Amino acid sequence: MESTQSNVSDVYVFWLAVTATIHQIIMEDVTGLLSDVTEDICKAVNFWFNQMVNDAPDDVYHTGFMMDPRKYTIEMLTTVQGGLAHGIRHTTSIF
Repeated sequence: MESTQSNVSDVYVFWLAVTATIHQIIMEDVTGLLSDVTEDICKAVNFWFNQMVNDAPDDVYHTGFMMDPRKYTIEMLTTVQGGLAHGIRHTTSIF
C-alpha cells in the first residue's frame, strides 16, 4: 500500500480484510482445493499476519487502528465474532 493518504490503520484494515476473505473462501469451499492445501494457505496467512502485527516489537498497527478517527466505531469493534478476531487482538489463527 503506497499512498500519501494511507496510514498504519489502513494497513491493519487491509490485513483484516485479507484474512476475512481467505476465511470466507475456505469455509464456503468454493475453490475445491484439498484440505491440506487450504491448511497450508491458512498457516502462511497466519504466519505473515503474526509477523507483521501480533509478534511485532510494538503495537503500531493496533494503536493506529484504535486512534484513527476516520471510520471506526466501538460497535464495529465489539461485534466482530468468530475465528477472525476476538476483541481487538487478532488470534493466532484465522480459523
